Amino acid sequence: VMMGGQKDVSHNMLRFLVDIPGSLREEKLLKEKACEVLDSIGMYHLRNETVDNLAYGRQKVTELGRALMTSPQLILLDEPASGLDPVVTRSLYDVVERINKKTGITVIMVSHDIPAAMEYASKILHLGSDRQLYFGSMDNYRHSAAYHSFLGGSAVHIWKHDGKLRSPQKKEQAG
Repeated sequence: VMMGGQKDVSHNMLRFLVDIPGSLREEKLLKEKACEVLDSIGMYHLRNETVDNLAYGRQKVTELGRALMTSPQLILLDEPASGLDPVVTRSLYDVVERINKKTGITVIMVSHDIPAAMEYASKILHLGSDRQLYFGSMDNYRHSAAYHSFLGGSAVHIWKHDGKLRSPQKKEQAG
């Protein structure tokens, strides 16, 4: 996590040799900030572990912590729960939500996980292959044509390679 804050530290050999007390002070501030970030993402108890010793889900949360070390105003997450099981996914989304509410950092998340987006997002941007299909509140999204065409109400649809939308209940006819 501390690596995320390195941009704020004036680390170079000449500076270190000339101003050892200043460099040590910056290092101390960096460690304090890293501990605050680890606490905010629920990983303070793992502060002495290396990332490669953490489970994959914890590594994903560590990536978020690294981003937080830069004091961002915006965080862009591209499929952050990719490869995670449902329990770890929920935990990751909870951490992101907590960070957003506690710090006010804007979070833009690219996701195909519509149920999670519906639970956590305040705004939804639904993009088609060549245009915007919807932008607005999550509540209004439930009633939008984009939502119903994508999810088909409660039905699950499958896109076949020919681009035709088919419902799994209907059998394909040979032809």
